[in-house]
Amino acid sequence: MKENIKQIIRELSQGDLIGGELEDKESILLQELRCSNDTSEIKEICSALTKSGTILAVPSLFALIKGSGPTLKHLFEEAVIGIARRAKARGSLLPGQYYTPEHWRPQWQGSKKKFLSYVNVLADIHQKNDENEAEVNRIGEILAKEMQIDISPYTSFKDFKVCINGWDFKEDYKIVLDRMEQERVIAAVEDAGIGESWETFLTDHLNDLKYDYLLTRLKMGDNFAYHQFVLKMAECLNIKD
Repeated sequence: MKENIKQIIRELSQGDLIGGELEDKESILLQELRCSNDTSEIKEICSALTKSGTILAVPSLFALIKGSGPTLKHLFEEAVIGIARRAKARGSLLPGQYYTPEHWRPQWQGSKKKFLSYVNVLADIHQKNDENEAEVNRIGEILAKEMQIDISPYTSFKDFKVCINGWDFKEDYKIVLDRMEQERVIAAVEDAGIGESWETFLTDHLNDLKYDYLLTRLKMGDNFAYHQFVLKMAECLNIKD
């Protein structure tokens, strides 16, 4: 285990962190959790989160629960229970569904063709090499189940992808690129001193937590901030035609 991870685990376990420092260091632990295959390390991190973790860790923990066997699943569940119990004791007004996996399950509103493009965008930014096709199929299988996409009569995303007609990825990819340009302009405006509304701020942060869930579920833990940004941009495909 890396020394900085050991130090953060000690600090959380002792309750030495508060506020922004706690959230920043918790984020480092969550990133380690997403990538770790070391059961003893996972156990120590979950123990620290159980004692001092914040509500911001909940979506990632639920995503890890879904992809784990019984032993690890129990550790992640205990961490969620500890966080929920502590938040309630401190007078948190969060609704009970915040602590349920259904609350974080993503919803798909767009067409099946747009869904296929959405999957390809995520795979493209995660795996730019000859294994891209396998990554498309891996991500597609997970998302089809998470979002409850009806791909019948096909039994796999791979077959669904091959057989769908009239799909134009280049056109959909351009939509995503245009959305990125819009975001760049918005960021420039905010840098000039014109801030976003409080409602927009809250909505963006709630969506960020949902992206945490989805990226953790997809095991896209590397370069997390960038992948989160691309996922946010690709949401422009997730609208009713």
